[in-house]
Amino acid sequence: RDFDSLCTTHPTASACSVRRRCTSGGVSGAYCNPWSLLHSACSAAWGETLSDSPECASFKALCGSEQTAVTQCFDAQHAGVPRLVPTDKAEEGVKQLCAAMPDMPQCPKGDDAD
Repeated sequence: RDFDSLCTTHPTASACSVRRRCTSGGVSGAYCNPWSLLHSACSAAWGETLSDSPECASFKALCGSEQTAVTQCFDAQHAGVPRLVPTDKAEEGVKQLCAAMPDMPQCPKGDDAD
């Protein structure tokens, strides 16, 4: 439920993009596992900047200590997506690309540009 809320609040989050591809059947495998997606979104160890969002509080409470009994917190099988571009870097890259190539149809125009 926290991940649903996170993706509602931050729909452009990298982990939420992966989740959409997983649920649509575009990709499959270990990184579609809910714990892997949580690690990708809520663990600063994976480079994401959403770890301080309220939606990640439960994850941090469960996995914030090495003393946890929750095996998914440290099991490599549930690790985050390797080399997943963090949301803030992806958004900045798109802004830079659109600044350099503003006529691309995917780039926002006018008031939508910010």
